Amino acid sequence: MNAAELTWQELQETQLALTHQMASQKLFSPGELVKAFHIPDVEMVKHKSAIGALLWMFSLDLARPFRVAALRRRVLGFGGILLSCGGLLPSTNSELENVVKVVRRQATLSLRMVFLSRMQQVFQLWHVIHRPFSYAFVVLAILHIATALWFGYM
Repeated sequence: MNAAELTWQELQETQLALTHQMASQKLFSPGELVKAFHIPDVEMVKHKSAIGALLWMFSLDLARPFRVAALRRRVLGFGGILLSCGGLLPSTNSELENVVKVVRRQATLSLRMVFLSRMQQVFQLWHVIHRPFSYAFVVLAILHIATALWFGYM
């Protein structure tokens, strides 16, 4: 948490730089990019349970390649769409791919910032569940080794 708070300023500075890069491109209007990579606000995430926020984050991550493909299809012609498998693969248009790269970084960074507090709660739950299982597996491994030695299976 302390490391995350220390780098929060760095995250915001990086996000601002990416926003400026997105604004300087000429292929898409800012509204199109915001609409394509809609990120929930912090208040919406706070009202979700930790598991609900985790599922929501996974769904946003799964939808991202299809949103990128939709952006590519808006710019590419028929041949480019075919060569990029409907926009799922990178195209030969370097300007488009630079915009996609910046938008992808911006969306990833925004998701990290929005879901930071919820992910900390999920990882705390993970440790609560993971610790007893790891101890149980150590005990089982010791029992397995002792049994193998006892019965002479070396």
